[in-house]
Amino acid sequence: MEKNKVEKYFSALKTVLYEHDLHLKPASIWNMDETGLQLDHKPQKIIATKGTRHLHSRTSGNREMITVIGAVNSAGGALPPHVIVKGKTKRSLNSFQTQDAPDGTTWSWSDSGWTKQGIALLWFTKSFLPSIGSDRPQVLILDGHDSHNFMELIDIAVKSNIHIVELPAHTSHWLQPCDRSVYGPFKTAYRKACDDLMSSFPGSLVSRATFCGLLKKAWTDAVTNTNIISGFRALVQSL
Repeated sequence: MEKNKVEKYFSALKTVLYEHDLHLKPASIWNMDETGLQLDHKPQKIIATKGTRHLHSRTSGNREMITVIGAVNSAGGALPPHVIVKGKTKRSLNSFQTQDAPDGTTWSWSDSGWTKQGIALLWFTKSFLPSIGSDRPQVLILDGHDSHNFMELIDIAVKSNIHIVELPAHTSHWLQPCDRSVYGPFKTAYRKACDDLMSSFPGSLVSRATFCGLLKKAWTDAVTNTNIISGFRALVQSL
């Protein structure tokens, strides 16, 4: 969060917004970010008698990480999530109940379960562009990456009249709307959904089979108009 670096970013963002009157079109100002959810979730805190030594809670023990890419706009809207699972082929999705995921969810897979830049390009062309309507230009705020595929994404964005504004390195925790007010509540809602599942159905575990339903519950509860706008408001207040 160096002052000169942050000022340069806000200057670039302001130039894009005002040159194209996008400051008057909040639904055309997007932020994309990713976050990870673990099947072996962290149990919520509970209240216990002072001095209690042992508090027990069940988790799945499965440390598999699943990545979720989200995109939100400053009008409070959100695109369906894009989910990346660990695997080498489409067969990796067979163990997921994909019909239980949020409506419109798109899927891909990678060896690690984390985003690769080819997947970011796939998300941009197959999920983002088809979902934002025909109004142009629009702006997309995101973390930058040094890779050939990111350059391809920029080329397609230019052709599609989408302005890419790159966040300065190591500042997303403060400057990115998703990080400010969306993904924190989202992860809290996911942990609560996991706890509720295992409390209501003692024989159940958080697994690939139950993940999609938990994702839908957490996404619905946390990725709300109020939370999204709060993130963009925090960004503006940083100016």
